[in-house]
Amino acid sequence: AVARDLAFYPTPAEAVAILLDGLPVKPGDRVLEPQAGIGNIVRPLLARGALVDAVEIHPGRADALHGMAHPRLNVLCENFLTRRPDPVYDLVVMNPPFAGTHWMKHVRHAWDFLKPGGTLRAILPASAEVNETPAHIKFRAWAASFRPGWRGQWVDLPPESFAEVGVRINTVMLTMRKPGQ
Repeated sequence: AVARDLAFYPTPAEAVAILLDGLPVKPGDRVLEPQAGIGNIVRPLLARGALVDAVEIHPGRADALHGMAHPRLNVLCENFLTRRPDPVYDLVVMNPPFAGTHWMKHVRHAWDFLKPGGTLRAILPASAEVNETPAHIKFRAWAASFRPGWRGQWVDLPPESFAEVGVRINTVMLTMRKPGQ
């Protein structure tokens, strides 16, 4: 398998482009990337002038992020789920682990880091939008209360967007906006 280490699959460039399309990233915005991997989402955020806090649990991947040596990048090598929420971020942009429903915990926890008016955008397995288990239904009901406005909350990514990194799973993008401001 290409990337079975801690269920890590780097986000392909095309998926990153879709993830960031239309996202209002302004110079100086504080952005959290809670499962930063090797920086495939971090790099374009930095290119847009964002101040990025990148959390990565795997020491080798955290070292790769440190290797970027970018003045607007803060790298934290730790388990994101044990991090205490601090609602200071304008944006949370993420591709959490897909295993089981583990992604639900990551999205809900990441939500608590957004300041009022902030936006969360996540790549998730397509099952997030369509599965009918009680956990999926409860998650979607929670997410539905934070619709982003004019753009749809759920957007399909092209079929098998992660095939180039060894995963043949269909994915969607979820966008949520925190009330306020």
